[in-house]
Parts: sequence; C-alpha cells; structure tokens
Amino acid sequence: MPASSRLRAVLALSLFLPLTLACFLFASHLASLCIGAETPDRAHLALLASQALGIGLPCFLAMECFRLGPAELGASVMPWRSLGPTGLLVLGLWPGLLALDALREGWMADPDRQELFRILVTPGIGGTAVVLLVLAALPAVMEEILFRGILHPLLEKAWGRGVAILLSAACFSAYHLSREQILVPFLLGIALAWLRSTTGSLFPCVLAHALHNAISALAMIHLPGWLGPPARVPPWPVWAGGLVLAFLAVRILGRRALPPPPDGR
Repeated sequence: MPASSRLRAVLALSLFLPLTLACFLFASHLASLCIGAETPDRAHLALLASQALGIGLPCFLAMECFRLGPAELGASVMPWRSLGPTGLLVLGLWPGLLALDALREGWMADPDRQELFRILVTPGIGGTAVVLLVLAALPAVMEEILFRGILHPLLEKAWGRGVAILLSAACFSAYHLSREQILVPFLLGIALAWLRSTTGSLFPCVLAHALHNAISALAMIHLPGWLGPPARVPPWPVWAGGLVLAFLAVRILGRRALPPPPDGR
C-alpha cells in the first residue's frame, strides 16, 4: 500500500477521532448546562446542538484537511438498486440486535441511559416527526459522513477491506462512549461498513442507519411495554426469521451492488 495512504489513515485515527470525541463531549456538556434535558423539547435541542458541534465540526475539518469531495465520500452516485435490499437487511438484523441488547440489559443495565432515551423518545412540540429527525435522520447523516464517508475509505486504501470494516466498526462503537452499549454498535458498524465497501456509496449506509434508529425510536414510543427500555428478547422465530431475511439481502447486495468507478461516474 502507498505510504501516503497509510499516513492519511493514521492521521485520521490519531487526530480526528480524538478531536471528534473531545468536541462531542464538550458540546454535550455545554448543551446540558445551557439547555438542560428535563423536558423532551430541551433534550431534543441539546442533542441537536451536540450533533452539530460534536460531529459536524470535525467532519468539516476532515473534509477540508483531506480535500474530500462528494466522489471521495461516496456521495456522487445513488445506487438505486441497492436501496431495497438495504432496507431488507436492516429489517432482518434489527430483531437480532434487539435480542442482544435485551440480553445485555439483563446483566449490565444502565438506568441513567434508559431514562435519557425515555425522555428523547417522548414527542414534544413537533411530535413524532421531531423525534425521528433528532434520533434517526440527523445522527445517521452526520455519523455516516464521519465513519463511512471519511474514515472507512481512508482505512480501506491503507490496509484493505477487512481491516477497514473491523477498525471503522470499532471506532464507531467506541464513539458511543458506553461500555454497556459496545456490542450492538460494533455489529451495526460492521454491517454499515460492509455496505460502504460493497455498494461503493454512502447513501445505503445513511438509509440503513436512519432506518435502524427510526425503527428503534418508533418501537420505544408505541410498544414501550415490550421493547423497552428495558428491552425484551423477541420470540426466537422473529429474530431467526430476521437473520434469514438479512442473509438473503446480503446475497442480493453482493450480486447487484457493484462499486462505482474511481472517478464517481
């Protein structure tokens, strides 16, 4: 591999990831002091401020530093044929991820995090639309630009596809700053990084991330007694059938979704 590719990847890991964590921690603390999170509207506003400063600023700096445009981010081509299988992949994986999270809560519960999510999924002035915007759409766009748009391609050019998938997923999991939540973000990060490598596009990653978050938020709003917090393990036919559906989606994506040319045309 070219030394310059590895240097860029090391620079991204050693500089921009710590910068992102520092910005997000600072933004979250500042938002909690200035806005608070006692009510849903205040919590939504605090999360928006944290996302904008904590992720948006490092993304802007990284794109300027590495001179990344839409083609480098994977945002120049919309792989329409990949979007349907991507949705099936998320629908298939979600019950299994929920089961893992429910099992984790059985021996490593986090009451403070559960209370925060309870406040965040409570509709405020804008109703459910604002909840989906704050918890699904905006985090998916910003986090995917950072991890699958900027970081993953740098790692893939430096060390190859397998290392890039695992390392970007590990960074994505560590970014969530919770030892209780480390497994599910890591597995989701593997799926999202695989989508980025397989389709050559950022758009399926954004769709998958937003859809996963939206399903989780809607489930917590409309099925609080079953899906939590705390979550309950779905019946085994549900998550087993979901894994079969995810397997079929992976087969379809592997056959249909080809990476675009290097120039993005």
